[in-house]
Amino acid sequence: MYREDLRGTWFSNRSTAMIYVNKSEAPEFYIVNEQENHLIRIRDEKQIEMLNSCFYGPQVTPEAIKWLTDPSGGRLTYYDSVEDFVASHKRMIEELDKE
Repeated sequence: MYREDLRGTWFSNRSTAMIYVNKSEAPEFYIVNEQENHLIRIRDEKQIEMLNSCFYGPQVTPEAIKWLTDPSGGRLTYYDSVEDFVASHKRMIEELDKE
């Protein structure tokens, strides 16, 4: 399904895409950045409501999300929310500024 030789274009021909999981209790939406290897879950209820009503894009299974975020495979770094991603990015910038 997601061959390593095609990594970087699994979800679109752009480096950043939106994907969703529709086989859970409620739809889950994610931002995937294949160039930077990030998978960010969208948790804001207003954003989910908006995406649920108008979003069309790649659909993946919960198993695919687990596979993409498996630490032993080193595929994508998972962030449980946009806020987690922003905080992590801020820490990284602070660490770089110290050097």
